[in-house]
Amino acid sequence: MTVIGWMDGPLEGALYQPRAAAYWNFRLIAEERRNDVANDRLFGLWPVSKTVGDVLVQASDAIGVWPVSDDELSAHVRAIGEDLMRPRSDPPALILRTTDFAVPLQLFTVVTDGNDQM
Repeated sequence: MTVIGWMDGPLEGALYQPRAAAYWNFRLIAEERRNDVANDRLFGLWPVSKTVGDVLVQASDAIGVWPVSDDELSAHVRAIGEDLMRPRSDPPALILRTTDFAVPLQLFTVVTDGNDQM
C-alpha cells in the first residue's frame, strides 16, 4: 500500500490486491467518528492500470513513506502521485467499509447506470 494522505489512519493512496492481481486508488469518502471504538470509515476505490500500479509499488518499496522529497522520486513517479491526488468526478468502482484498513468489514460494488448486475 502507498499512503498519500494520513490522519488517524490512511486517507488516500494506492493499494495492490494480490488475489485479484488488481491495483486500486483509494480515498476516504465518509467517516463516523467514535470515542469508544475505532472510527468507521468508507473508502472509494477506483481501478488503476497495471503499468501505473507497478511503478507505485516499486517506488513505495524503495522509499517506504509518502510524501517524500523531490530528490527521492523521479518526475514520472511524482506525476503519477499528483494524478492520483487530483479531485475525482467519476464514481468509485467499489466502496470499502473498514475501521483501520487492515480488516475489511464490507465491500460494496457501486451501481452507476442501473444496468449493473451484482
